Amino acid sequence: MISKKMLSLLTAVVVSGGAATTAVIAPAVIASEQTMAERYQPGYDQETYRAVPSHFFPVRSDGALPSGTKFSLVDSGSLDFISHGAVMVAMRSSDGELHVWFKSLHTPNPGVSTVPVRVAAYYPDGSSEIFVSNVSVTPEDTH
Repeated sequence: MISKKMLSLLTAVVVSGGAATTAVIAPAVIASEQTMAERYQPGYDQETYRAVPSHFFPVRSDGALPSGTKFSLVDSGSLDFISHGAVMVAMRSSDGELHVWFKSLHTPNPGVSTVPVRVAAYYPDGSSEIFVSNVSVTPEDTH
């Protein structure tokens, strides 16, 4: 999924050896530009949070993500939400923030529910990547 943009040009060399002249043309790699997908490493906090009634998980990254970056849930189909056991996960595509809640209106079973979330990030330079984060929630107060 990750690719590099390569800047290249053809290098022409003329070799003269008396009566015969030979032109040799070969590609030469000049420079390599790192894509935004290679520069940024988005993800979500790996701590467990209370999700009653719900919890929001903002995207985290080593540096500020570029303006215009969009996100989608890989396993969501046409709508940006997934269902995993007792947990629902929705996403705001403009900034990748996850909204996590339990399906039942009644108190869910105690314990931690961990949801593997596969997210596609689309960068303004045309590069993209898929990253996986485990989002863990519980109905109990963890503090």
